[in-house]
Amino acid sequence: ATIDDDEAAAAQLRVLGDLAARYGIRIAYEALAWGRFVNDFEHAWR
Repeated sequence: ATIDDDEAAAAQLRVLGDLAARYGIRIAYEALAWGRFVNDFEHAWR
C-alpha cells in the first residue's frame, strides 16, 4: 500500500535507515518524477 504523505515516508525511511545502520547496510531511495504521488521533478527534488 502507498500513501501520499511525505512526512510519513521520511519518518519510515529514517526508521529503516537506523535499523540498517545497526547491520552496516546502506539504504537508497529514489523519488521518481512520474509516480502516482510524486509526479513532477520539483516534488521529487524535495
